[in-house]
Amino acid sequence: MTPDSWPLTDRDAFRGAVRGWLRESWDPALTVRQWWGRLADSGLTVPTWSKQLGGLSATSDLQLIVEDELVAIGAVAPPIGSAGVRIVGPTLRQHASPAQTSRLLRPVVRGEQAWCLLFREPGGDLPNVTARALRQASSWVVDGHKAYTTDVEMADRALLLAVTDAAVPARRGLTCLILDMNQPGVEIGGGPDDEPNPQVVTLNSAVVGADDVVGAIDGGWQVAQTALGYEQNSLSGRIRRGLVEALPGAPAGDLDRVVADLIATHQARPAPVDDRRV
Repeated sequence: MTPDSWPLTDRDAFRGAVRGWLRESWDPALTVRQWWGRLADSGLTVPTWSKQLGGLSATSDLQLIVEDELVAIGAVAPPIGSAGVRIVGPTLRQHASPAQTSRLLRPVVRGEQAWCLLFREPGGDLPNVTARALRQASSWVVDGHKAYTTDVEMADRALLLAVTDAAVPARRGLTCLILDMNQPGVEIGGGPDDEPNPQVVTLNSAVVGADDVVGAIDGGWQVAQTALGYEQNSLSGRIRRGLVEALPGAPAGDLDRVVADLIATHQARPAPVDDRRV
């Protein structure tokens, strides 16, 4: 089914349609990439998102129905547990340009790219940021250090907070940038004093494209506040109800695994107490 064909106004009809779709679409012989592609094309990965951004424009109770039916057949969960869907996607929906959301959200919904946040710095608190981004022709060049987070090593991209105007108070001179993590200028390790430190991400002339500014130049604090709000709301984890979880993005290595193999080798995560919706 396409996002436009789901019966969103009738819960029972929607549940029946989801069951029918799963009978036709779920196949443990698929790879994770193929399964996630089917979910994304149908709008079931992020049903509460707008249709323009890959969802169904559905209510959270219909999202609950989708989860219930996925559990009933023992399916692999959609790629919704990482920062991409939980934090970055909602932030981009609020602050990114239409061209950026069109380009960036589709790989997130399909689980093809993983994201992390590079806001905080070693030994410092926000908004005390020292990493600098300097404009050079058609790009930004970033130097500095960011605090390591557990999803850094599996991330394809990052939301990065950097100083773009050092002449104004800290919150007014920050810009939020989209950083490609797979480049020579990004290194895990190496602290501010050139001492090896696995808890630090070093940026050494890392390049960010001119089109990869989120929000206004020098308006990054507002973007960061939005992202941190979503981060706080997602700390307890998103409900899984026993579904097997695969990790998004190429570095994690799950995309081309066969679903049946993933199910056989992973224990399903027990449902957390707190239920937080996308």
